[in-house]
Formats: sequence, C-alpha cells, structure tokens
Amino acid sequence: METINYYNGQTIIPVVVTHLVAEAYRQMKRDEWRISKREARYHARMSPNQFDDESECFVDISASDPLEILIEREDREERRVKLNMLLQSLTSEQTILVKMLKRGMAVTEIAAKFDVDKSAISHMRKRIQNKVEKYL
Repeated sequence: METINYYNGQTIIPVVVTHLVAEAYRQMKRDEWRISKREARYHARMSPNQFDDESECFVDISASDPLEILIEREDREERRVKLNMLLQSLTSEQTILVKMLKRGMAVTEIAAKFDVDKSAISHMRKRIQNKVEKYL
C-alpha cells in the first residue's frame, strides 16, 4: 500500500492505494505534465505562417531543462512521422485542395477551379480534417 496526494481542486487529500493504482496515478500525472508542456510550447512558438514547406523546426537551445529538450525532440520527430503518414494518405485532389487553402483561396474560388459545387469542396475539406484528427 502507498499513499498518494490527490488534489480535488481545493485541497490536497492523502489517499492510501495499492501499488498498482499509485503507479497508474503517477503515470497519469506524468502524461498530464507532458501534454501541458507540449501545448505550452506549441502555442508559444507555432504560428500558421512561421514555416514554409522546406523549413525545419529546430530545438529551442535556450531551454535550460535537458528533459524538456529531450521531450521536445521526441515530440518533433513524432509530429514529423505523423505528418508524413497524413500526407501520404491524402489523394491528389486533397493535396491540391490543401495547397489552395494554404494560399488563402476562398471555397468558392476553389470550387470554380475544380468545376464543382462549393458544398463538394466543404465535404472534401471535412474529410481532410477527419484525417488530420486521425493522424495527429
């Protein structure tokens, strides 16, 4: 049996649990911390036009925590692999649509280029978004 400190939003409560539950709780807290750090880095550094197609994302060498640098490298490689898988799963039409949207073209303009109704472009865009959610 182990004691863990559970925070209920107002106070810290010591709770006696089994070793298995304590390990699962610690893992959950590590995962929460990692996600929180990842989101903070993403929101602080990423902007839509910050990188173009051929640019590289580099590790922030000003970070003082070696663990944070390592996590950032792992996350960057994980994102790169997932992005490559996503790009390979797109059809040629979907790839063209993504490029047109990235250039800032309106849905009506894109529909005119594809010679389809704008609802068809909206559906294609939704399918791409679903793929993005699946891979990322």
